Amino acid sequence: MRIITKLKTLLLFTFLFLVNFTFAQNRMVTGVVSTEAGELLPGVNVAIKGTTTGTITDVQGEFHIETNSESTLIFSFIGFGTVEMKVGSQTKMNVILSEGSEQLEEVIVVGFGEQKKENVTGSLETIGSETIKDRPVTSTSALFQGTLPGVVATQTSGQPGADNMDILIRGSSSINDTPALVIVDGMPMSMNNINPQDIESITVLKDASATAIYGAHAAGGVILITTKRGKEGKVSFGYNGYVGVQTPTMEHKFVGAVEFMELSNLARQNDGVNSNPVFTQDQIDEYRNGSRQGVNWRDAIMSSTAMQQQHNMTVSGGSEKVKYYGSGSFFDQGGLTPNTNFQRYNFRMNVDAKVNDRLTTHFKSAFDNSVRQQPTRGIGSAYYNANIYSPIDPIKWDNGEWNYVRNGNPVRWMEEGGDRTSNWVNTQLMLGAEYKIVDGLKAVVDYNFRYSHDRGKAFNNKHDYYDGDGKLVKTEPNWYEDYNAATTYSGLQARLDYEKHWNNHYLKAMVGYSNETQLWEQGSMTRYNYLTDNIHIIDAGSRDPKDWMMGGTADQWAIQSLYARVNYAFKDRYLFEANIRRDGSSKFGPSHRYGLFPSLSLGWRISEESFLKDVEWVTNLKVRGSWGKVGNQNIGSFDWTPTLAASSAVIGGEGVTAVYYDKTANPDIKWETKTTTNFGLEADFFGRLIGFTVDVFTNRTTDILMNVPVPPQFGYDAPRVNAGIVDNNGWEVSVRHQNQIGDFNYFVNLNLFDNRNNVVDILETGPWIDDMRFTDVGAPMRAWYGFRSDGIYQTDEEAKANTAHYNLNNNIGAGDIKLVDINGDGVIDGDDRELLGDPNPRYMFGINLGGSFKGFDFNILFNGALQRDVVLINEAAVPFFLQATPQEWQVEKAWPNSNEYPKFREEYTVNDPGRYFSDFWIQDGKYIRLKNVTVGYTFSADLLKKVGATSARIYVSGDNLWTSSALWSPTIDPEISNGSRGASYPQLSVYTTGISLNF
Repeated sequence: MRIITKLKTLLLFTFLFLVNFTFAQNRMVTGVVSTEAGELLPGVNVAIKGTTTGTITDVQGEFHIETNSESTLIFSFIGFGTVEMKVGSQTKMNVILSEGSEQLEEVIVVGFGEQKKENVTGSLETIGSETIKDRPVTSTSALFQGTLPGVVATQTSGQPGADNMDILIRGSSSINDTPALVIVDGMPMSMNNINPQDIESITVLKDASATAIYGAHAAGGVILITTKRGKEGKVSFGYNGYVGVQTPTMEHKFVGAVEFMELSNLARQNDGVNSNPVFTQDQIDEYRNGSRQGVNWRDAIMSSTAMQQQHNMTVSGGSEKVKYYGSGSFFDQGGLTPNTNFQRYNFRMNVDAKVNDRLTTHFKSAFDNSVRQQPTRGIGSAYYNANIYSPIDPIKWDNGEWNYVRNGNPVRWMEEGGDRTSNWVNTQLMLGAEYKIVDGLKAVVDYNFRYSHDRGKAFNNKHDYYDGDGKLVKTEPNWYEDYNAATTYSGLQARLDYEKHWNNHYLKAMVGYSNETQLWEQGSMTRYNYLTDNIHIIDAGSRDPKDWMMGGTADQWAIQSLYARVNYAFKDRYLFEANIRRDGSSKFGPSHRYGLFPSLSLGWRISEESFLKDVEWVTNLKVRGSWGKVGNQNIGSFDWTPTLAASSAVIGGEGVTAVYYDKTANPDIKWETKTTTNFGLEADFFGRLIGFTVDVFTNRTTDILMNVPVPPQFGYDAPRVNAGIVDNNGWEVSVRHQNQIGDFNYFVNLNLFDNRNNVVDILETGPWIDDMRFTDVGAPMRAWYGFRSDGIYQTDEEAKANTAHYNLNNNIGAGDIKLVDINGDGVIDGDDRELLGDPNPRYMFGINLGGSFKGFDFNILFNGALQRDVVLINEAAVPFFLQATPQEWQVEKAWPNSNEYPKFREEYTVNDPGRYFSDFWIQDGKYIRLKNVTVGYTFSADLLKKVGATSARIYVSGDNLWTSSALWSPTIDPEISNGSRGASYPQLSVYTTGISLNF
């Protein structure tokens, strides 16, 4: 009852906002901060505990701050321990700070353990809980955008439940792109199953010295996520929640019915093949005078706003013996399209128990349930068809019947087509223990178990389509689909940790063993022709075997490993680390099952040398270098051995089941190996007033596993072989600045990153050409490939004067794209294609700035790329592609209105050079995006004490607020578009308001 009373009281605190500033009896407190040796300390941070109010000491070490007798002041300065002092009746305070840097003693989570930040010799980045808690995000992966150098997080869709990021660490190093390994409390899993508010810290391991301890899993880098744990003290409760509104970031503006018809006639006229107009003047006038109404198909399937909300409750506390943290959260995201929604429930409990002075145990459990609802046909096909249907294709006929159009009616799919529901349930359990054997030596054992179940159900309603006269033209049968998949993972980790300090030496060593297994099983069944749309079970469908579809498969793998690490530091200046891991994977044959992955790294803390020790403005200066190898096993589980498959066939009028080998195999395939060299420099000056980090890296991936092309008559796809070598080189820079001016605290963080990959060898099988993609020695992987262009012909005479002509084409004129005859043979054909551009973004950057003043705080985040090739394809490039409706920007830029875009031509004629892919369609895709703005207010501790709360903050936040790019099309998102048609579910601008309470 007391808790309920407190909650009711807390709801009143917003009404006290205006009197908050005069609530307490404040007075001026002054003082001096010095070292144990009596030296005055300028630049010391002085903050009132529980608030964002503070100041810094001046050049004489003096400070002045207005507060009251109930406050506690916190004094902190890099290189010295933090001190807290109760104000009480004091008006003057003398504060002494002892050496023992809290910042440099910061502990960072690394693979299978922790390290002091000062001793880290690898390349890694961290995101702390303060950054996480202050920003509302739909998924954990959204935290990576623009915040860390070398980490590229790309969101390809804003669809509810499908808006997770693709995360790439330091770019692509293999044709078999390997996603980053995500470890949550020691267990590999998807980061998007986690409630972001449960996260204590995130560490990104980038170079081989940091990732080699994970061996075969680590080719794509490693992301370590640590969840919150209980702390000793009385029980505390917390609530964090927000509600928000979503809107699309990009708006499609299609031409209306009259303009569409006139442009269609113009396109046919430009073709010069058929002199008859597509539409008569009478038909056009029917729409012009309002007798008939045009349609915007995209507007018909998508609204302009949708709601989003999240609510999170926590409880934590404990004693010396037992500490606990528990949470529960609910996330709900509505869709811009009908019958579209995503909900996620998360529950977590972490318990640490000290059994005795030697034995400590921990138990962690997590459960999440995600439910995604969408129309049976999905969202993608509806968006695609809405983009290509014309404004004169009616959604319904005048008699009320649905129009079938060409591929079906997306509006009917959305409104009456039925539902597809995907239900994911994930359960994770972790049991662990630490036992102190002797002083400095302990044994650690962790067992992880995860069970995931995916249940999908879909029912597609029967649809009859009639024409305007009521004649049946098409029937789409009803059908029901039931899908089940389950994944069971178990992992055992056991290790010995040893740590010892003596004289000027520090030694930390670890040796461990791990065993991981995973089994995935899947089965599905589809049945057609139900008597009614109201019974959604498999058994109610047609009894005819022709109306049944069944399928199922399974996959499993196991990996067994030994690993070890040694860290050594001498005088806290000279640092050394070595890692080694031996993996045995079931994905390779007996002769190549095991791989060995070592790494070495060195560091030198120059700032600890005697010649810099007394240079006050140099706070930290460290150089480091590393070399190491990691493996890649991102291939099928049984590529090394032939496998059997079953298929049904009709022989002699009867159905039989046949078993056959479904592929060729290569028992000699072995590990891909990625070798990384990294050099880094870290520096901080003037007590962390400004600092920077620079990393330069080279990666070479050898023995790349690939399917070498074979002739079609071979009958099977070629087996995988170790044939490729790819180099990936780059650099990263981050600059940071923080300061305090009176009551105003602020920070600015900048990061910039670039990398390039280059194919070194593909076993003399290149070039590999796949439509617009090109892979060969000396070029980036999957580079853009096509014709060169030289602008647009301005007159028919200029076009006819060009002796080179298009293959099968002699109707080139003013307004057409001028393609270049590269080989000079007088014919423009496939032999004139060449490498056009790099699909990978260059010079990715992030800008993060924020601050606080008297309880108010703000945070602003930008991200972008300074160089990027964005390719427009299909209807995004060529109007009337599949009879698609032109967009307003295409009309504005089309010749002769502008010289930027070719003239319109009729759909799919051989006379249009715009149909050939050329660099004309490669756009300058550099961009900058205002990714997030958050503004908050934290109420004073004095005010909250009266209502029994320990902290309270209200905030407003916005995501994807503004984007600037040089792209022609305002409908193409420069962040996600490599070969884009702009026909997918858009990214979203989200505007939220929230509250965070603790008591």
